[in-house]
Amino acid sequence: MENKPRLFYKMLVIGVIVLFILTCYPVIPSISAPNNTNNYGWVPLDNKPPEAPTIEGPSKGKPGIKYDFTFYAEDLDDDDDVSYYIEWGDGTTTGWTDYFESGQPADFSHTWDKIEEFPIRCKAKDIYNAEGDWSNYIIYIPRNMVFDSNLNLLERLLERFPLLEVLLRIMNLLR
Repeated sequence: MENKPRLFYKMLVIGVIVLFILTCYPVIPSISAPNNTNNYGWVPLDNKPPEAPTIEGPSKGKPGIKYDFTFYAEDLDDDDDVSYYIEWGDGTTTGWTDYFESGQPADFSHTWDKIEEFPIRCKAKDIYNAEGDWSNYIIYIPRNMVFDSNLNLLERLLERFPLLEVLLRIMNLLR
């Protein structure tokens, strides 16, 4: 009979300790990110994903030229670092990038070789692998124009035919 109160007391103490741990630090084990050195195998129960990234960059370009883009994503609830996954619209991706501070700019470059409209897609994840929504951006790579403007065309004609310049000056059409 003397052992029953001690056993009850020990079970009560263990129960209080377990309840205290579960209440003060609500976590579940993470098996989805074994290579992530930042999460140490634990994911907070209330972890929320980052917001969809903002994409800034040119909307037009030329084939064969490298263009820079800036990506921003914030993990508003947890302020966790974020990684980006970018699809460039031509069948290539970045894969998951290194981690950046929440809300800080992340710069990436890409080159397109074809003349086409390319939909860029990007999403962010936090250090616990909670993935946010996709964001979209379009860059148009049009054909290279032979002449940039009518003035450029006139300059080329005058270079090729110098007598045309003299004739236009005589007619007061060229100053």
